[in-house]
Amino acid sequence: MPQTSSTPVRPLPARALPAAFTDAFPLLILGFAMLYSNPLLTMQDGEALSLSRETQPLWGIWALTRSGGQNHPPAYDFLLHIWLWLTGGAFDWLRLPSIAFFLAGLWLLSRAARRIGGATSAITLILLGALWPYGFHFGRLANGYSFAFLLISGLTWAYLCYCDLPTAANWTVVCLFGLALVYTNYFGWALVGLLGADDWLRHRKQPGLYRRLLVSATILIVAYAPLWRVFLHELAQTTRGGHSWRPLLLNAFFNVYALLVSDSVAPWFWRISVPAALAVASCCTVGFLVTRGPARRFLLFSLLLVALMAVLGILRTERLLLVAPWVLLPLAVALGTPNRPQMIRVLAASLLVAAGIGWYGVYRRQYYASQQFFVPWPAIAAQAAGDFGQGSGVIGNSPSFFFYLTYALKVPGPFMPWRFTGMLPRDAHSENVWDPEDWIAAGRPIRSRMLWVRGMPGPDGGTPMATAAEWLDHACGDRSVHFLTRDPGYNLKQRYLPEPGDLVWQVETHQYDCSPAVTPPANGSKNQ
Repeated sequence: MPQTSSTPVRPLPARALPAAFTDAFPLLILGFAMLYSNPLLTMQDGEALSLSRETQPLWGIWALTRSGGQNHPPAYDFLLHIWLWLTGGAFDWLRLPSIAFFLAGLWLLSRAARRIGGATSAITLILLGALWPYGFHFGRLANGYSFAFLLISGLTWAYLCYCDLPTAANWTVVCLFGLALVYTNYFGWALVGLLGADDWLRHRKQPGLYRRLLVSATILIVAYAPLWRVFLHELAQTTRGGHSWRPLLLNAFFNVYALLVSDSVAPWFWRISVPAALAVASCCTVGFLVTRGPARRFLLFSLLLVALMAVLGILRTERLLLVAPWVLLPLAVALGTPNRPQMIRVLAASLLVAAGIGWYGVYRRQYYASQQFFVPWPAIAAQAAGDFGQGSGVIGNSPSFFFYLTYALKVPGPFMPWRFTGMLPRDAHSENVWDPEDWIAAGRPIRSRMLWVRGMPGPDGGTPMATAAEWLDHACGDRSVHFLTRDPGYNLKQRYLPEPGDLVWQVETHQYDCSPAVTPPANGSKNQ
């Protein structure tokens, strides 16, 4: 008989990637989906202004910040300037840094969830982020909030690392993340302050706490010296004047709703928004009940931040990335912790309903609270650029329109091949493109054809755009008028959440034939 050995044969260990990398696979899929869908979501006014502003030299960006010329610190602006210089402003890569910052922020936040709730909480947060309709929309925008999201996530992770291992090196990392955050967004001071409060709650009985907090605060205050004057001015401007409690409360409820459902299903589409709102309310209630310790404090801090932003009048949908890390983190920890399983199932079902309704709105594209992502500026800019060969002039008021027109015309600059060096008509120049103020100041020049393009915000009358339209109506001949991108919730928004400058039509265009053969003998001549 053959002899058998009594020693068991051990299988060779499988060569597997570290969990930190395998966890990130859903984020890679999300990143590709965001890059692929970029052409479907129109560049916003804030993105256009930011991209144009960051083409100036670094010292110019710093000088603009110190003079109060922009309402945020310059850290993200420096990074965006470098990116534009490296890529030449290649259109397809403009949003890539924001997408990368957003994905890196989710990954760091998953490491923070691992610190509190273990490996299951980490992968749960990755999945929450990958299936999050709000992040799919706003995590890509080139306006600095994705970078702030990354820094808040990194600050949270570094702080939890310090709590587990309170060394000087870990606390240094916390301070560096905190300093980078307040140099990116003024509201970062509120988050840094809340982390200081959490540190006191955790370690108030430990010796040396007050000394550490005092030293840390001193370092941040001294390092922030160049921006204190600007920060205090912005704070004074924000807190000036009172706000009616009703719109503040409605705005706060809407933004909490939008954080989980996104902008893709407006609250006034009752048949699908009511289940979504109930799911959001269930998430908030059950999430607070099932979380414990630091997870519950982070959830409470996020509610305090939303309330603070609402009171200051700065609560906007795109700014929710400043509070989102401290909402996603406790929810992921709750779902990843085997505590009170019945309540966890309710929480999971509520999140699935809220996200599912949000993604249904993305698919249908007819329930959005705002049409900002679907205004056809690329097509309008392409039409305007095509008319240039026929001697057309353009008057407009929309940064997004001018941004697309700049790329369509490729206004000549000092660089070959062409690269983005600023946006029409202020940072780049063409003798046939004006904003209404400059057109009036230039003596109202007329070309054989004139295109008048009005975007948001309004109002319709009493503005330089209205003045320009009235003058062209009398000075030119044939006119064709088009209204584009109607806001289906305009009446309800005016009733419950009125915004200055809201209009029922997002775009209005007038095309004039001003050639001498068709121009009437107006009450005033063309040079009137």
